[in-house]
Amino acid sequence: MRYLAGDVGPRRSDIESTFTRALIGVRGSHIGWDWDTSLLYSSSRVSNDRNGFLQRDATFALLNPTPTNIATAIANNPGYRALPVGTVWRIGENAFLNSPAVYAALSPEISNDAKTEIAQLDFKATREFGRLAGGPLGVAVGAEFRHESAELEPTTGTERGNIIGLGYSAYDGQRNVFAMYGEVLAPVWPGVEVTGAMRWDHFTDVGNAYTPKVGVKWTPARQFALRATWARGFRAPSPAENGVGGLAAFTNASDPVRCALGVQVACNPANIALITSPNPDLDPERSKSYNVGIIWDPLPRTSISLDYWQIKRKNEINQEQIPAAILAGRVARDPTTAQAGIPGDPGAITAVLASYVNSAQTKVRGLDLDARHSMPLPNGFGNLVFDAKWTHLFKWLRTERDGTSQDFAGTHGNCDVTNCVGTPDNRANLRATWERSNFRLSANVNYRGKIDNTLFKDDPEGCASHFANGNDAPTDCELASFTTVDLVFRWKPQQKWEVFGSIQNVFDKVAPLDPLTYGAVSYNPLDYAGAVGRLFTLGARYTF
Repeated sequence: MRYLAGDVGPRRSDIESTFTRALIGVRGSHIGWDWDTSLLYSSSRVSNDRNGFLQRDATFALLNPTPTNIATAIANNPGYRALPVGTVWRIGENAFLNSPAVYAALSPEISNDAKTEIAQLDFKATREFGRLAGGPLGVAVGAEFRHESAELEPTTGTERGNIIGLGYSAYDGQRNVFAMYGEVLAPVWPGVEVTGAMRWDHFTDVGNAYTPKVGVKWTPARQFALRATWARGFRAPSPAENGVGGLAAFTNASDPVRCALGVQVACNPANIALITSPNPDLDPERSKSYNVGIIWDPLPRTSISLDYWQIKRKNEINQEQIPAAILAGRVARDPTTAQAGIPGDPGAITAVLASYVNSAQTKVRGLDLDARHSMPLPNGFGNLVFDAKWTHLFKWLRTERDGTSQDFAGTHGNCDVTNCVGTPDNRANLRATWERSNFRLSANVNYRGKIDNTLFKDDPEGCASHFANGNDAPTDCELASFTTVDLVFRWKPQQKWEVFGSIQNVFDKVAPLDPLTYGAVSYNPLDYAGAVGRLFTLGARYTF
């Protein structure tokens, strides 16, 4: 039996955000160098006050007033201590008999604060040297110092696991970063440019990084160019990943321990809590990437570019694999759910305790196509501009340290990275824009390709979700492709006035069923417009 606690009232959040940014800079030219330097400070502070969440200790004591439940609530809940002895929570049709003091004990206001700060000082300079066959040699150098800090305080009561439906999430960390870099642009001969760059970073929490980059561009004709780049990359762990604290979420997972004991219900994925803890021993992520592409301008107002790329990351920072954490015993269980007659049944998993780890590597390979064409309209009716962007993923292969590999391209998997948004292997955006003087109207077509509802390619477990009768969910275990159309306009009737608006999801398309998605809301976050429906916005802006 489930009781929705409607008498407590809706869950409400009052969020107040304050963003501060200050920047001062100086620039000049001396001995052939153009230079500038700046000092930046920015901070973001967010406070979140919430209502409508139930306190576990008061709920248990008011619904089931055993001596243990009462003692726990008296020790931890001031609102409960203020209630008369023998008070209970009346639910359903008798809820009107509850006093305001009962609800004050059940659902007091809870809150948390978050803040991030960045202070940065940088200096950069550029100049040209001599002259090569294709033109002068360009040089750029720079240096910077940056202090970063981030803190998320836990929501009131979650540090004791006392808020029903809301897990513990908090982190705290700070560091200093020093960096120096240089770049050279060499037009070695007409139509050929070679670039090279090197950057050094020092992080006080994870050490040094050297990241080079080289590139070449060949333009044999004005309408055609070939380009290629190769680079190394570096990403230091964030405070949420190597600081202190932990993040709460939900995930879908089966229970191999109970399944092996013969508990059939444990063999199917279920929605359980997930607590991910920072890992101070994390190494930075390092990557190698390359890109090969062409640029073709077949007509004066037409441009097409096609790029084939690959990114290979080592020591990728990911959430620990959920099955690995379960098999290692890092779980919390409810022993009261153990099935009678099955010896050794430990009860259902209520939460998985995982940490951030360095996975062996991830290799992502894809193809990007960009096209643009503009055409003037007769009699001064402005211009039509057409844009197209398409991305295809060939591979999203993650290999763990034990040598096991999973390819997520085109599947719903990789939930610990995408929050179960999935990894569609085809996505496209088409846009047609009419521009005339002070008016612009655009029609945008957004396309998401189909997604196999499996955790990874060729998953031996088959479909990740099932209907009550056991059939694959959705039908054929495939999340259908989804396309929406938006209209956006902007009009400036006067220099200082601007009127703007949009119609999102013009044809009111409904998002396809997605039972695996984060939070079990039955639609994919990529298809948000199809869950909201047709949406109108209208606004105006005046500049003083």
